Amino acid sequence: MKNTGLKSSVKLGEKKALPVKAAINTDQVEKISKKIHNPKEETVRVTIDIPESMYLDMKMKVVQERTTVRNYFLNLLAAEADIHI
Repeated sequence: MKNTGLKSSVKLGEKKALPVKAAINTDQVEKISKKIHNPKEETVRVTIDIPESMYLDMKMKVVQERTTVRNYFLNLLAAEADIHI
């Protein structure tokens, strides 16, 4: 192997002990997870195909409204059905 002289010019310094992380409270994690992932009502997963010509317009509208695609469609559906979510 070729000797480049880097070993003498680069020093890593002394080793430092890493901080010890506190133990994770699994009950608290479960409680938070259930709060996030359990909606107030049962849901049904729906997949739709959008024409490519409409996709960019939909994405731009979502960005302009600062929302998600999911909320965008839920709001459209709610407006059509005159439901408030």
